[in-house]
Parts: sequence; structure tokens; C-alpha cells
Amino acid sequence: FKVSTSEMRLQKEVDYRDNLTSDDEAFGVSKDDTKTPVFSQKPKNFQLMDGADATFVCKVEGNPRPNIQWFHDGRMIRPSQRYEMKLTRDGYVSLRILNAYADDAGHYTCCATNVVGRDACSAELFQDGVNVIDETSYIDPDVLRRMQASDRRDHEPGGVSEKYFKPVFRKVPVDQDVTEGSMCRFDCIVTGRPNPELLWYREGVQVFEDSLHKIVINEDGINSLIFDATHKKDAGLYTCIARNRGGEDRFQVRLNVAPRPINAPPRFLDRLQNKTVREGEPVSFECEAVGVPTPMMGWQKDGKMLNDSAFHRIQTDTGKSSLTIDSARPDDSAWFQCIAANVAGTAT
Repeated sequence: FKVSTSEMRLQKEVDYRDNLTSDDEAFGVSKDDTKTPVFSQKPKNFQLMDGADATFVCKVEGNPRPNIQWFHDGRMIRPSQRYEMKLTRDGYVSLRILNAYADDAGHYTCCATNVVGRDACSAELFQDGVNVIDETSYIDPDVLRRMQASDRRDHEPGGVSEKYFKPVFRKVPVDQDVTEGSMCRFDCIVTGRPNPELLWYREGVQVFEDSLHKIVINEDGINSLIFDATHKKDAGLYTCIARNRGGEDRFQVRLNVAPRPINAPPRFLDRLQNKTVREGEPVSFECEAVGVPTPMMGWQKDGKMLNDSAFHRIQTDTGKSSLTIDSARPDDSAWFQCIAANVAGTAT
């Protein structure tokens, strides 16, 4: 994106779009008083922080009063609840981007046009992961006070007259299926001016923060409803309402909570049988155990745990386990035990 080239192209497009006339009398300005628009103060580059406002300020001179248009990477910006545009009587022009996000990064161009000419200037909204910089730090304090003090009578037709912008959810959570006792959270991102108030409801009943439910408000731009440990009674349809003076927005999301499994200690389905073999012969033992959760299996020889090796091959799969000795030796004459264990207990 080449700023200078883009500015020239945008100036021509604005000229064509407005179908400008050279008849100065139509504007009530004599030719001797006309002045081509010139930006005496240009906007500065601005660092983007997700969820924060970003403001560009510049100053233009010209007679008749220039018509102002803003562009983002060559695309014209129209007044909306996200773009606040102002033009004061003393020529200060501002573009305020409410709740800026990564998609808003890029080059912003301000075009000023009247019957005798045009001018343009640009600045960049960039994102590089540096710490937060407040948007007012780029604006001269006197200019900022003047812009903030201006009321609707100081705005030109191209500006924005709305004071409040209704909430709009930019990101909403999806339905979740969890097991009773597990942690769960619903995150959302909402924009609006002034900052919206968020209310959470479960099946029409408002949810309040307590020892098991945490409501996070605008933490790094994210609003959340957090369940530290879900219960069956938490299941249901949740409604989140964002509300301010400009209006409201809402979304719904469902939480399904499955019952926590009832733990059961291990139990062997059959018992091991004593075996007698000759030296060098193979021998194997097999056993199966059940329990909730599925037990872990292991083997002992004379009270000492065995590891899988070339002499003692151990195979275990979902509650079943086998111990195989390919070639019995005299020191294999011993007491072998299978052990099954889970959180509810142990069996041998």
C-alpha cells in the first residue's frame, strides 16, 4: 500500500464522486476569497490495541469549507456506530475508531475537497505487540480539549451526530458439553458506546457472582461467565444481554452437564490358577478386572513389582492383563499376583 499513490487516486475519485463545479457563487464565496484545501496539521501513526479506541486528528484550511471523507486502505469509511467523525469550525478533523481490532489495522487517508482543489494526508494504524499506548497521547492537549468540547452544532454534515452506539457482540461462545465437577467458561466480546452493561440469565433467571460462579467484566476486552466446578443445576439455556443508552444486543448459549461417574473399586472376574511347568517350557497367566474408572493393572512376583522385560512379557489393555514367561527357569518358581487399582480402591 503506497500512501502517496493512493492519496492521488482517492483525490480523483472524490472529485468524480462529488461532481464538483467551478461555480463559486453556488457556495456564496467569491473567487477572490477561495482557497485550495491544505492540511496544516497531519495525523500521526497510531498503535493498535485490541478493544481500545483509536483516534486520528488533523487540521485543514480552505475556502469554501472543504468536504471531508475518510478512507481505510482505499475503501471509503461511512459514519456508523464504529466510526465517529468530526469537523470543527476552526478546521480540526478527527476520526475515532471505537473498540479497534486487528482487522482495523492499515492506512487511513483523509481527503479534503472544495470547488478550487483538494488535498489528502494519511497515517497508519499498526499492530506490533508493544505495550498499551493511550490514544490521547498522540494529540495535543489543547486540540483534544477543543475536539471534546465541540457539540453537534460544530459538526459538518459529514460528521456523526449520534452520541450513543448500541451494543454489538463481535464474538459469542458456542454450546458446551461438560462433566459435572469440571470447569467451564463462556467468553464474549462486545462493542458499544458507552461501554455496555452485561447481564447473564439462566432459563430467564439472572445469574449473580458467588463462590462457584465468576462474572468477569471487560478483562482485556473479554467478558466472561466462569463456572469453577459445574453442577447439574447449572445445565440450561443461558442468555447474555448487553445494554447501554443506545440500545441492547443479546445471544444465547446452552450448557449441558453430564452426571459425574460413580466410582467403583476394582473387582476380578476370575481368579488365577496355580501352574506347574518344566524348565524351559512357556507359561502364561491372564486376568480381567472391572471398576469405575477402569483400573490400572500390574504384576508382582513374591511381593515385588514386575516390569515388562525379555523374561517377563506383560500386556495390558482396558482391564485385561497377561503375564507370559517364554522359557521358565528355576528362579521363576514363585508367587505371582495381579494387581488392579483405581481411585476407589485396589484388588489382588
